[in-house]
Amino acid sequence: MSCGGLAQATGVDFYSDWTIQNGDDYSNPPYDYIALHDSATVTMTGGRIAVCFDAYDTSTFNFQGGLAGGGMFHGFATANITGGTISGGFNMYDNSVLNISGGVLQGTITSMNNSNILNLSGGDFGTGNWTPWFYVKNIVNIYGRDLSIVPHSTTDRFASGHWADGTPFEFILGRAQIYNPQIVFHEIPEPATMFLLLIGITGVRRFNLSNRKDSLLQQT
Repeated sequence: MSCGGLAQATGVDFYSDWTIQNGDDYSNPPYDYIALHDSATVTMTGGRIAVCFDAYDTSTFNFQGGLAGGGMFHGFATANITGGTISGGFNMYDNSVLNISGGVLQGTITSMNNSNILNLSGGDFGTGNWTPWFYVKNIVNIYGRDLSIVPHSTTDRFASGHWADGTPFEFILGRAQIYNPQIVFHEIPEPATMFLLLIGITGVRRFNLSNRKDSLLQQT
């Protein structure tokens, strides 16, 4: 299914880079859809998309602000969500990639239909409302701390943990018990741990330099 296939549809097709900003309103009327093609990159910093949304080919959608209802991603299209509010759902097809590191997802259902990759490192998912649904064996990368995933039902799994900034998260992985997606945890060390690690590295470096100087003095 695609938005551009709507009968007698009136829409906006992007074939080159574009920015959607405050004051821009893609609503019905007058629009039925907007679509990205080829290698176009559309960056949304504000405004509103309240119509059917499609991204094709190797296009990229950068969602940084504003309000969008969701959309469909085909081919090798990529969606990067770093801010703003998503009020609808995303349907991922073919080899598309969805990266979420910020933003607010209000009860959004993301449908993973083909060989998709979902990368999660941030974002406000509410209290378990947001649910990615799996229909084939997808890949899910989760970056954070205290990461956990347990069975939620005979069909679903429950994921929880903290993002790198300490914000807690939880959501359901729909149908994950059936399709068994490849879920990879990427544990990010806490800032204090990183600080101690850096101190340790610095101390080892200074120790090595000191030993080297002593060795040189002895040789002279």
